Amino acid sequence: MGIVSKLAVKGVKKAATKKAAARVAAPINPATLIDREYGPEMARRVAGYVDRDAPLAEWQAMADKFMDAGKPNSEPPRPSAYTVKPAQVATDPRIEKRKKEQQKIRDLELTVQPRSTEKPPVESIYDLEGRGILTSMSDLSAAGDDILAVNDVRLNRPFSRQGGQGFMFENPGEVWAADKANAEAHLALARQIERETGKPALFAPWSMGPLSSMFSHQPRGLQYAYADAALDAPEKAALASDIKAVLPDWRGFEDPEGYQTFMRARGKARGQLNKMLDKYRERGGLGTGEAVYGTTDLEQIGAPLLSLRNLGEIDTRFGVSDSKHPSYRSGVPGEGRAVLEETGLGALSLFPERMARYGYDTPFDFPVGVKPGTSSPLRAFQMKPQSLIVTDKVLRFLEDLKAKGLDTPP
Repeated sequence: MGIVSKLAVKGVKKAATKKAAARVAAPINPATLIDREYGPEMARRVAGYVDRDAPLAEWQAMADKFMDAGKPNSEPPRPSAYTVKPAQVATDPRIEKRKKEQQKIRDLELTVQPRSTEKPPVESIYDLEGRGILTSMSDLSAAGDDILAVNDVRLNRPFSRQGGQGFMFENPGEVWAADKANAEAHLALARQIERETGKPALFAPWSMGPLSSMFSHQPRGLQYAYADAALDAPEKAALASDIKAVLPDWRGFEDPEGYQTFMRARGKARGQLNKMLDKYRERGGLGTGEAVYGTTDLEQIGAPLLSLRNLGEIDTRFGVSDSKHPSYRSGVPGEGRAVLEETGLGALSLFPERMARYGYDTPFDFPVGVKPGTSSPLRAFQMKPQSLIVTDKVLRFLEDLKAKGLDTPP
């Protein structure tokens, strides 16, 4: 090997060593550790008493104060379960177009138990001047509760709805979840924002389309849980055989790890399982439309693309971690902060120059879907996270849209 080659190899090894050292030296998010050791309820309680910059020892000490013989002390009881018919609250014809499924959706009833009564605070965009905001996509999945029963079928185990937009309020230490490369891109942009503003980057995810949750495991997971409880023995055996053909490592409904194996499906297996479970709708299972309605945040049904709802704050002191969301592998560190006071605010309205460039009157004028000869700013939002600084110019632009009645979707 020549001198140049040796130097090149040495350089690669040195770079790899530096990366490894950086990973080892990266601090651990205390909220995430408390969540994993004591549970999310305890992590939320401790976060209310301990400064976010406090060392891990203080977080653990406070958690121990709330403990009695290894159990949370004075934990509030969970709220009572309730029943709801999603189609009586809100509907979106884009979710299910098959006529035979419409009556099923109208009849769909869920028994739901919230995990907490806590509500996030409300914050106005007009109080954020000088702050940097990062925005990227979020599906419409519900969060914060467990489905106990669907129609007259009680599930064998509660189905946990994880979000979506509400994920940031459910998981201390995580503000968003995605694949590792995407999560790291968000964190890198957040660090850039923090360098420019001197303050942590805010995270404001925008709403995706009505079927966006199909990429996650939420609708499919509810179909699985319902089939486990509702199908008769022959149909359940047939479905088990079909699932195993797609997921060879899956060991059946009765296996304690079966549900986790199913929920970890990746790539093409997701689409195959979606089609498979939908076919069982005529054999005692749930159809895709029912499952989407059953896992969608009813307050977001019909939300226009790029509309904003929640605010989080990204914590750049930590690297990405293994996410607690079953659908995505990596979490962006941070916390949920507030719900935006301005309902229906469009992400595009935070970028006045882009609206002027495209000649839009409202932040919802952009075309959806491929239209030959027509460009759309939507593609840029879909490809990677976008960022901005909330300036006086941005706020005056929002005020002007509001005065004209153009700030919310028609």
